[in-house]
Amino acid sequence: MENRFYYIDENKAKELIAQVEQMTEHAKRGGNSKAFLIDDYVILKTSNIPLAEADKFPDGQVPYDIVIAKLQELKEQGVNVVPILGYSYDPDKISHYDNTAFGGNKSAYGKGHIIQPKADGEEMWDRKLMKEKEYVMKRTQTFANAPQEHFDKFVADYKAITDAGVMVDPSKKSNFFYDKQKGFSFIDMNFMMNDMQRKNQEQCMHNYCCLPVNGGFYEWLMPFMKNVTEQEFQTLIQNNVAVFEKCKHAMIKNGIITEQEIQECLRKAKKEKAQEKTRKYQ
Repeated sequence: MENRFYYIDENKAKELIAQVEQMTEHAKRGGNSKAFLIDDYVILKTSNIPLAEADKFPDGQVPYDIVIAKLQELKEQGVNVVPILGYSYDPDKISHYDNTAFGGNKSAYGKGHIIQPKADGEEMWDRKLMKEKEYVMKRTQTFANAPQEHFDKFVADYKAITDAGVMVDPSKKSNFFYDKQKGFSFIDMNFMMNDMQRKNQEQCMHNYCCLPVNGGFYEWLMPFMKNVTEQEFQTLIQNNVAVFEKCKHAMIKNGIITEQEIQECLRKAKKEKAQEKTRKYQ
């Protein structure tokens, strides 16, 4: 095994991996990974450790090591990221991909284990519970009651991470955690941004700094809408608006967008929604 344990004792790391190999139940599962919880650690058993991108990195330099170093720097600067303590992979079980024919790079992914500390709090939004009325109402209320400082830091941290060149994956809201004392944290960051992602960084910030807003709750509520009273529905709307206002304030404060730009985005969204309804009933 190739072991790279940067911020954890090697014997402790090997002990945790040995325990995982004896475990049959995992806490969470992603596309290529299973997460196991042991004490204050999360151990990912995965086949997706990024080991090489030949067109972008010098020989012998592993891109994952760069991400790990960047995350540790950000952590020491006070940014709410969950760092990577180390990883281990089998050099005989590496998957190679050649995407140069499609404008991509040659890359290689290792099979092994990644060790991280547990994130504080709970997932921002648990997608498995998004159709549970009680969960949606309680979670929306939690964010509506959260202090503005938590939203300000969420956006500031988001900007600090992307400015450092680390790619944030906002495709799943489970990649963000929320703790009532600490605020929002970022997890599951495994790659540096490529040139195209850097160019689109500003637009991504516009789109994803409002992740705490449960923007699709109308659709998610539909399966059990008959169980939602008018008062409950109005409460959901009011709380969601409150969360959006806090996100908006944080974006303006951190220089991500102006009030005028936000209003223009809202007008555009309303126009597109009206056009969509018109097409639907034609």
